Amino acid sequence: MKILFITARTDLGGGPKHLLDLFKSLSQTEIYLASPIEGPFGPELLKYTKKNVVIKKRSFSIFDYIKILFFIYQNEIKIIHSHGRGAGLYARLLKFFGLKVIHTFHGIHRETGFIGTIKYLIDRVLAPYADHYICVSDDEKVKAKAEHFLGKVPTTVIYNGVDLSLFKYNFKDQEIKVLGCMARASYQKGYDILFAHLIVLKKQWPDFKFNIAGPSENEITIPFELLSNCQILGQVDPLTFLNQIDLYISASRWEGMPLAILEAMAIGVPCLLSDVVGHQHFISKEMVCATYKPLNHLDFFKKIESLKNNSIRKKMAANARALISESNSAVNVTKKTWDIYNEIYSTT
Repeated sequence: MKILFITARTDLGGGPKHLLDLFKSLSQTEIYLASPIEGPFGPELLKYTKKNVVIKKRSFSIFDYIKILFFIYQNEIKIIHSHGRGAGLYARLLKFFGLKVIHTFHGIHRETGFIGTIKYLIDRVLAPYADHYICVSDDEKVKAKAEHFLGKVPTTVIYNGVDLSLFKYNFKDQEIKVLGCMARASYQKGYDILFAHLIVLKKQWPDFKFNIAGPSENEITIPFELLSNCQILGQVDPLTFLNQIDLYISASRWEGMPLAILEAMAIGVPCLLSDVVGHQHFISKEMVCATYKPLNHLDFFKKIESLKNNSIRKKMAANARALISESNSAVNVTKKTWDIYNEIYSTT
């Protein structure tokens, strides 16, 4: 079975990491790839790829569209699986040439301004032009349906997965010393919101420590008030990073199914999450995380204070690990995705 995977980004992030994990499990598939080749995931993806075509990062190009089309016909490809909004634009436009299209959203959001409105309208117009949609959480599917992004196309929820053999449970039964997050530098991830919360937190907890993994010092600026508290680590091994922190915090404005949070929960690091789409998958479960109102400093502070209780964090960590084991194992992701491939392949 030949499948062309399309992604418009291969930099740090859950989407490219999800794609890499999927590639590792598709031993029965000839993998073709249209993507940028930026690190850290571009070179890794190419190790599992039979042939590839390079496209621009996170921007649509008619030239790249034509390149992909020629690549498809040269290699006799009939099935496309796109990941993320930009890739979905290419894939659904390629459906007009009789190709089978599977698209995974990796986050549903409506941007503000004129460009945001155009993107939203394009997603609605192209909604019918796919053979199968995949959402990475139940609330993402609800959001996609509400925004009319699904049309009448069959849609399956497949949660992002974690290889539990790599993430051994290691809850630290001690007081909170180090907070942290692992997310790229982008508007979505809400570093501006996070820093505003931490400045307020410092008034009551002057010596807290906060580690940031992912961005470099060139991509993110720590406010002067937090220079003694925050440390930018850049791209580091997730296991090493998670074993260094006592509480994982996300200030994201929206999410799909964030892999960094899944990995934190798998290893036993309690999580404090903004109450937004994507995180609501965890919020709906019984005591697997704590949440706060995204722009409310007081609520953020109160939740931090409540999580200083070791027994609460210990129960939360155990519940979260159980949830990941049941619903978010990498084995489940592979099986459900492979079932969709087989179904689509039978109709080619």
